[in-house]
Amino acid sequence: MATNIDVKALLQTLSARLPRIEGLTRASVPSVGVEISSRRVTVVRARKERRGIRCLGHGSVELSEGAVQSSLLKCVVIQRAEVLTALKRAVAEAGVKGGRAALTLPDIAGRVTLLSVAGLPRSHAQAEELIRFRLKRTLPFKPEDVAVSFQRLTPTAEGDQVITVMAMRSVIEQHEGLLAEAGLRPGLVSFSTLELANLLRAELTALGAADTSGPGDSALLNCEPEYSTLALFRRGEIMFFRCKIHMVGEEADVAGRLRSLRRELTTSLSYYAEKLGGRLPVPALVRNLDPLAESLPDLAGDVGLAPFHAVELSDRVALPGGPAPFHLARLAPALGITGGRMR
Repeated sequence: MATNIDVKALLQTLSARLPRIEGLTRASVPSVGVEISSRRVTVVRARKERRGIRCLGHGSVELSEGAVQSSLLKCVVIQRAEVLTALKRAVAEAGVKGGRAALTLPDIAGRVTLLSVAGLPRSHAQAEELIRFRLKRTLPFKPEDVAVSFQRLTPTAEGDQVITVMAMRSVIEQHEGLLAEAGLRPGLVSFSTLELANLLRAELTALGAADTSGPGDSALLNCEPEYSTLALFRRGEIMFFRCKIHMVGEEADVAGRLRSLRRELTTSLSYYAEKLGGRLPVPALVRNLDPLAESLPDLAGDVGLAPFHAVELSDRVALPGGPAPFHLARLAPALGITGGRMR
């Protein structure tokens, strides 16, 4: 997420532009946001205004099944011509004439990890070396094939806290090449749930603050057909992040998907309560674009995500022609990496 196309420089400050919580580095933000997922290509133009964000134009084009294949740390464009055509069409529908653009990828295209590191060196280079050493045991890839970035969070009694972000260099380069062919200059790169949190940071903080007797925690659940991600925040700062890939076949119907979600959410929230000093239930914002998870509100209450609030952006984001809640839910990550970062 730097301002040139060099991948190493691009990822060096990636997590510094993750959810724009207090204390993170501020940077120039493009007005054009692009999201490429396995189901669609979305482009937005955004502007920050006093009362919220104005979407100046948007385009979203569906992709055929298999055009983009997503798996752990991968988001591979298989049908390049189709995806490029969809991107160019979305760019045109959004009224974009070229220039700098920010790119959002599915959560499963990378990995987000929170670490506690005792005695983390102040030198960025030395700290990165130590973090890479900690992470390499968990990655089935050559170190030189993976770009790693980190951002320091508020220290705790256990040591320095950092959020780390990993992505395959080949994935970044492939998607940057598509943007370049569509007439855009890629600069920022991030992941869907992190940019959703960017867009909703004020709501997440307010949700936690509403419970004055608790630790100030809130949750964000982002459900897509290929994965679901749970992120937890304490007084607006990220403290937990877990992305679950939906298994092909095993979770291909409503019952299977809900069993999987129940199992994953129960495990994550048990860890939150037992290891992170959390208290259940925890209030949650939920974005659900998974057609197999329509009964998610009932399930969320059962596992400890309550009160449950569907992400609602019509009061904060103005669309050309008026509000359209479904459109806004689909546009949210691309809006987060643009208007959600603007001050």
